[in-house]
This record gives sequence, structure tokens and C-alpha cells, in this order.
Amino acid sequence: MADQNYWDDVEEGQEIALENEEMASQRLVVWAAASGDFYQIHYDDGFAENNRLPGIIVHGALKGMLVGRLLDEWAGDEGSIKKWGVSYRGMDPARQALRIWGKVTRKYEEGGEGNPPVWYRFGMCDTGNAFQSAIAMLQALYHRDQTGQGQFVTTSLLNCGMYYNSDYFEGGPEGLGRPALDKGQTGLGPLYRLYETAKGWLAVAAVEERHWLALCRAIGKPELAEEARFADPSARQRNADALASILEETFSRGKATHWFATLDAAGVPCELSDEERGQRMYQDPEALANGWFVSYEHAEFGKMHQFGPLVELSETPGKTGGPPPLLGEHTRAIMAELGYAEEETARLKDAGVITWSG
Repeated sequence: MADQNYWDDVEEGQEIALENEEMASQRLVVWAAASGDFYQIHYDDGFAENNRLPGIIVHGALKGMLVGRLLDEWAGDEGSIKKWGVSYRGMDPARQALRIWGKVTRKYEEGGEGNPPVWYRFGMCDTGNAFQSAIAMLQALYHRDQTGQGQFVTTSLLNCGMYYNSDYFEGGPEGLGRPALDKGQTGLGPLYRLYETAKGWLAVAAVEERHWLALCRAIGKPELAEEARFADPSARQRNADALASILEETFSRGKATHWFATLDAAGVPCELSDEERGQRMYQDPEALANGWFVSYEHAEFGKMHQFGPLVELSETPGKTGGPPPLLGEHTRAIMAELGYAEEETARLKDAGVITWSG
């Protein structure tokens, strides 16, 4: 089994399996002690046979654990198991080897047209509510400056959710409708999406009619603009799959850098999709010049990078104090600053009230 499986490594029909697991009676006894399942059919042959069984049988939960281990090892350290379950459809006598295996029956990405919806793992309304609170407090402060009167400020996650969906509510019973990602999650339509090229990915955002006409000329297919099925935005939307197929085939014949230069020169909004951008962001000259990132040596982890002050205040500029401290790293300095003598600080450490390393 590979150390780490990634999306491109997985194929429908692919089988995964553990080594054969020996179900010795001793293993069942150990599992009974660990799980608290002391039903005698799992370790007492006489009891099992009196209950019309061929002998002791393997715990269902033990088999479920082995399935979980199979999935965990297959997902690897960087993967995760979103949901899994087991059902017990038969009994397995002990004192034999069990083969734990599985098969990939379907491979898909969540979200996008035709795919199951995505369950967001971060709190959208939490973040939005923080913005709402900040805006409300600024409004209250302005009111206080104007009238001298203070007031309580409250909001709620529900309010934020209503704000996020206000565009839909304003659209009447049917809503305004929202663009959805395509099935491959490359974008919102053939003229606003990512395209895989012969080398690398290209993001295209031809949102205006002039962009569409310039795109047709730039890729050497001016006749596309004359076809009835692509004559206007509505037609292009109705024939989105056909247009996307044409553009996918066209862009696959050249590198992303070539297409970027070609489209950019023609006035078509586009950008290279740089998979390594996140690894280089801490070395961005403009970001470093503005102090948006800072670097320092950490006593345990070595060279570290983090965000610097991201909000600028003219009179009280922010600053980065240094790396995160080790446990107790600054205890003695803080105690001295508070006026404690070294002897008293040592006594408090011996008593377990404070600590430091070394």
C-alpha cells in the first residue's frame, strides 16, 4: 500500500486490502477485555456450541475496527475519513485468517453541478458576524461622538445568514438564482473557469462581450463568434458544454505560459494558476517591503515565518514581538519585572506554581 494516496492515484474499481488477519482465540479474549464485550460466544467454545454455533465467533466490532484501520491506512497521514459505517451481515468463526478488503465504487468531488453539496468546515457566519459586529460598533461610536450617548451593540449568526442570502430573498419566491460550479469544479462557465493546458493551468475570465470576441480571435477561431449557438451570453450558456469542450481541446495544445501571453496581449482577462504560489508568498518582495510577513528563529523549530501586522495605524503602529515562547521561557524575566526576588521565584517554582525549562 502506498505511503500516501492522492486524488490522481484513485481509480474506480481499485481494490484495497490489509494483510490477512489471524483470528486466534487469544486475540478475541484480548478484544473482549479491551471492549468490555464479554459475551461467551466469543471465547467459550462450549457455550458457543450450546447456542448452535460451530464454535467461538469473531466480534463484529473487531471486524469493524479492522475495516476502519484499512480505510485509515489507505487515506494516509494527509487524508481523512469523512464518514464510514459497517453492518454485520454474517458470522466468522475464529481460528482462521480474515481478509479485510474494499473496492472504490465511485470517485467524485463534492460540490459542483450534479455532485453532492459541500459541507463547509469553517464558520462562514462566524466570520461574517465578526464583520457585522465591527461595523455596528463603529456606528455606535459615531453616534456617541455626535450625541454623547453610548448604547449596547448586539447581532446574531442568524442575522449574518440572512445577510449572506439577501440576494436570494430579494429575488421573490423563485430567488434570483446563483451561478453554480461545473461538475469538475473548474469554474462557473466556459468563459470563467480554469483550463488545463499542455503544461500548467490557465484561469480565463472573459466576462464581457469584447472579451469573448477577443478570445475567439486570440485562439485562432474567430468563426466561433459567428455561430448561432454562441451568438450571445444566453446562447453560450445553453451550449456551455459544447463551448467548454472546444476551449479545453484548444488550450490543451499549448503551455499555460503561451496562452497567457497570447490572451493577455489580446486583452482577454486571464492569469496563470500557480500551484507553488503559496510556498513563495513569504518571499514576495512587495509583501516583505510592506511588513506583511515576518521571519524569526524559533528555539525549537528553527526558521519560522508568519503574518506581520496586517492593519496599519498611523499613531500606534503594530509590531511583532518575536517567536511564540516555549513553556516558561520568559517566566523569570516576568517575575523579576513584577518585583519578585530570585529566591522567591525559585520557591514558587519548587512549589509548582510557576515553571520554566532547564
